[in-house]
Amino acid sequence: MQSLVNQPQLVDQVLNRMMDGEILSAICREVGFSAGAFHMLANRDERFREKFARARLLSAHALADDVVRLADECTDPAQLRITENRCTQRKWLAGKYNSAVYGDKPQDVNVTISLRDLIKASVTIEHEEFATNSMADTPSADLLPKD
Repeated sequence: MQSLVNQPQLVDQVLNRMMDGEILSAICREVGFSAGAFHMLANRDERFREKFARARLLSAHALADDVVRLADECTDPAQLRITENRCTQRKWLAGKYNSAVYGDKPQDVNVTISLRDLIKASVTIEHEEFATNSMADTPSADLLPKD
């Protein structure tokens, strides 16, 4: 197996093919190094890890396109089950690689607020409501004492 460290052009080629929807292990077999070596490089090199994550994220779009293509091309009823299986696998991968776009579940949103801020906001709202309601009951604003 080859070393990846001194082959940036080959690594870029693999990343580009991933973005086109090809599976990493198949690409690696073809070019002569292991997918494990690719993952080890990602663990050691922050810049490469970011490029790898971006390639995975973008590959979800190609996988989704592939689902549509496979479904459109399936005209043989005997191949329906196989095509359905292939589509399901690609949809699953697209959801894993880019859950924000292709995931089944909505993304969780976490909101953190301190108890002090919550009480302060509540008191402010109550004070404003009290002032508004008190003003409505007053016949004239001219009757209010001046500071």
